[in-house]
Amino acid sequence: MSKELVSDYLNKFFMNVEKKTKEKEGKDRYFLWTEWYNSWIDLSKWLNGLPKDSLLVNRFLELNKNLLWINNSVLLGAYHQAIRELRFILEFIVQSYYIDEEHINTDINCKIEIIKEVEKRRFSDLISDIGLKNKGELKGLYKKLCKFVHPSYREINTDAGSRIAFWYDKELFDECYTLTNKIMDNTIFILIQFNKEITENIKKDNILMEFLKKRNCNLSLQTLKT
Repeated sequence: MSKELVSDYLNKFFMNVEKKTKEKEGKDRYFLWTEWYNSWIDLSKWLNGLPKDSLLVNRFLELNKNLLWINNSVLLGAYHQAIRELRFILEFIVQSYYIDEEHINTDINCKIEIIKEVEKRRFSDLISDIGLKNKGELKGLYKKLCKFVHPSYREINTDAGSRIAFWYDKELFDECYTLTNKIMDNTIFILIQFNKEITENIKKDNILMEFLKKRNCNLSLQTLKT
């Protein structure tokens, strides 16, 4: 029996896709998701003082795994899968903020039970009911993400090769790149709204602030200025 792992075989299979991606996109765009992962680490260190029963904080801590998986998906040509993962991030961040906002003094186990009721609601209605100023952008993002998650004209109207095989696709890479920055911008904005004290800590982090500027996270940056 061969001692080679399945992942060893797959790595050889995907290597050419990733090489093509790096060659076509350049280092700055190629490393986007690992940079966001590093920024997630920077942000996480400011969460220590936040309520441990916060569903939002618990969900935010999951982002490390999500970002690394999206990184792999995009670089290896699994663009639709990456966009589906991005939609999941948007959904759990908004849902957890809503539950924290509505049930401030409830413990984490009870909040998890509340999800059973909240998940029955349409996501767009949930966005309408949260106390945030970026509702319009959240709805627009969600609508765009859904077009890739569900069988739709937008989903099928892409290069057939990228749906059949794993290969580099410029248009879909651009979609993943733009959507990642927008969703992370909205995520940071929501985190700031949840706990204003974190704002001053982020402002002091020059590396993180420069990264937000580099990635055009205007929603977060405008809030941090106030």
